[in-house]
Amino acid sequence: MEAAEPDPALRSRFTHHTGLPVHPWRAEELAAQGPAQAYGAVVAESVLHGTDLDAALSGVRHVLRPGGVLLFTDMVWTEQADPVQATRLHDESLRRFGIPCASRARWTWTDWRDCLAAHGLGIEQEQLLGPGSPGRAGRPTWRARLVQPRASLWALVYSRRMRRFHVPQGWVESRACLARRDGSR
Repeated sequence: MEAAEPDPALRSRFTHHTGLPVHPWRAEELAAQGPAQAYGAVVAESVLHGTDLDAALSGVRHVLRPGGVLLFTDMVWTEQADPVQATRLHDESLRRFGIPCASRARWTWTDWRDCLAAHGLGIEQEQLLGPGSPGRAGRPTWRARLVQPRASLWALVYSRRMRRFHVPQGWVESRACLARRDGSR
């Protein structure tokens, strides 16, 4: 088993905790860096929306064996989202938090489905995840504050940044998907 993580700090933590090899590749680099048809599965959690989706899915297809699966969860714009404001919100969340709230272009689930299909990734299961407050940090418990005092400081900084950042209700949704690579080479 292997992993790819472009962020050096996350890559180091992953290696430390798992002992597994971790490549410094971005999803868009999989086609150029990753071994062709080497993997039976690719798992991506809240990462594809921050990539060039077309290039990332091309890379995923490149590294997946025929019949291999892509499992992912991600934030997706809805039809309600204004395309110009979606770009602004993407850029603002990236600047404030280091990670965008959803794709830079207003890619709806229909756009994602079309892009998956164009790369030979057929959706086998998909799920709209329930309502909640995606991207909102929970408040640390008193026990967490004693064990990790920095958690309280982080929660305070994060909540202040969140007060000044707002995605209109109904503009984004969370999706989970299992897509299988077609059998063609």
